[in-house]
Amino acid sequence: WLGLSLGQKENHTHYVVGKVDEILKFVDARYLEQKDQKALEDIAIKSVLDELDPHSNYISLKNIENVNESLSGNFEGIGIEFFILEDTIYVVGVIEDGPSDQAGVQNGDKIISIDDSLVAGKNIYNNKIIDQLKGPAGSLVNIKVKRQGSASLKSLDITRGQIPMYSLDVAFMANETTAIVKINRFSGTTFREFMIAVQDLVEQQNMQHLILDLRNNPGGYLDAATRILDQVFSSRQLL
Repeated sequence: WLGLSLGQKENHTHYVVGKVDEILKFVDARYLEQKDQKALEDIAIKSVLDELDPHSNYISLKNIENVNESLSGNFEGIGIEFFILEDTIYVVGVIEDGPSDQAGVQNGDKIISIDDSLVAGKNIYNNKIIDQLKGPAGSLVNIKVKRQGSASLKSLDITRGQIPMYSLDVAFMANETTAIVKINRFSGTTFREFMIAVQDLVEQQNMQHLILDLRNNPGGYLDAATRILDQVFSSRQLL
């Protein structure tokens, strides 16, 4: 149990900031067990933002790389989707003409090892596997897979490359005049993807009305969203 008395200061903003800082310092100096100060700071910041609204979020330094990656429109890796079931990693998607496709990886392959590191068995986690498979474009990674119908493991050398991440899921005509475009996030490539899709819908398929499907879209770059709105609304409006 920790007890700490904090005196009120004249400037409320400085008081609140100073109070949080003083509590963290007190915990660091007097608490029985050693605590990660950065982790405690992240918890404090997240707790404050959770009180604002559902759209205000704090991204820690640990997670910023993954967030930037999803918004940049591409990442460097081997180009597969996998699913962990119990103690086994199953390949459930291979990007066409990507590094894994060119190396011969197939849907249904079970990944047994990555660079001679066994990854089949207990205590295998998504983040750990992703870290092992990702790497700079041009670098090499070896995986051994178990394929249905084969008694032995198949060794595959994969040269990592740039893997595109598309933010536009579908763009199609729902009827003779109305199109549906579904956007899963607003990334650095979203506006270009949108314009290419809409141009085809207008010029080739006579689109006159548009349904923009943003369900389950967590957001992203504000500029990508506003540039799309500029294409949809001809006059200045409050949106």
